Formats: sequence, C-alpha cells, structure tokens
Amino acid sequence: MNRQEFVQALVELLITIDRGMLSFETPLPEAVEEGVRTAVASFGDEVLPILHTTLSKLPSDVDPKSLIDVLGKIKNPHSAPYIIEFHRNHSNFLSGLVAMNVLRKLETEQGYVYMGELLVAQAHGDQTAFNTGAEIVVACLSLAEWRNERAIPFLTEAIRIRDIQGMPEAAINALASYPQAHDFLNNVAVDDPSLKELIDKALSR
Repeated sequence: MNRQEFVQALVELLITIDRGMLSFETPLPEAVEEGVRTAVASFGDEVLPILHTTLSKLPSDVDPKSLIDVLGKIKNPHSAPYIIEFHRNHSNFLSGLVAMNVLRKLETEQGYVYMGELLVAQAHGDQTAFNTGAEIVVACLSLAEWRNERAIPFLTEAIRIRDIQGMPEAAINALASYPQAHDFLNNVAVDDPSLKELIDKALSR
C-alpha cells in the first residue's frame, strides 16, 4: 500500500463512521472516532482533494458530520465552496449545524456572504434556508466576527427573525459590535419597545 492508498483508506474509514449504525451494530467509542478524524486531518492540505471529491459525490446514506469536521480541523479556505454546496443542497439538522460551524472557522468572505444571504431569506419567510434555529444563531455570531460593514445589512434583516431560540438577540448583539449600526439599533428600540431592553444591554457591553 502506497501513501495515496493509505490516505484513501483513512477517508473511507471516515465515511464508514459517518454511516453510523448502518455500518456498526453498536456505536464506536467516541475516542476511536475522534482518533480517525485527527489522523485524517493530520495530512492537512494533502488530503483535501480526496475530501472535497468525496463530499461532492456522497451516497445518500451518509451524513458526513465527521468529514466536514475534518475540513474544519484543516481550516483551508478552499473548502468553503464545497461546504456551502453541501449545506445548500444536502444538509440536515445534524450535518447542517456542523457545516455552519466549519464555515465560521474558515473565516472566508464567501462563507460570510452565504450566511448573510441565508439570514435574509429566513427573515423574508423562507423556512428552508436553515435546518435548525441553532444554525441561525451561528450565522449571526459569524457575521459579528467578520468585522466588515457589509455584514450590517444582513443583520438588520435578521432582527426580523422571531420565535427562534436565541433570536433576535443574536442579531442584535452582532449589530452592536458594529459602531456604524448603533443609530439603527437605537431607532429600532424606539419603534419596537419590546426590543429596547435587549438593545440597551447589547449597546452597554
């Protein structure tokens, strides 16, 4: 077995883990699963082409939480479009949150814009933009970390998202991290007194 074959075998083992109970009668110990993830990630950029190709051509019975987690460990920005494509077209309530957290780690403009666009879609009633409310909160946290004024229009729309745990608090807190958005928040506090306490708290930090 040469090096390339060994790396491919490790990735196949990773996919076997992601099949979960379809592959094993009883779950593997978490330490074993983490060991495989760490082993694959240790190859760094060398393993990326295999991971990207695998993520793009996954069979329907695989929920690639471990594979996406490995991309987060490697933290190469070139993984962003592959994760975005997966999140948009194939994710579920488990893998979707993993994908959003990895996009947050990658810190790419493409990832930030994608998350912002999802927030706008959700704010305008698209219930398919995210799989879970937790993903919405992660998107807001990520846009706060972007430190780019381009995040502000996305977050001002996200304030409209209600009836989700952590919202609109996450959007308000993210906006408060941008001084340019403080006037907007103060105006919202006047127009919608129900948000005044949250806004005052966010701006006082």
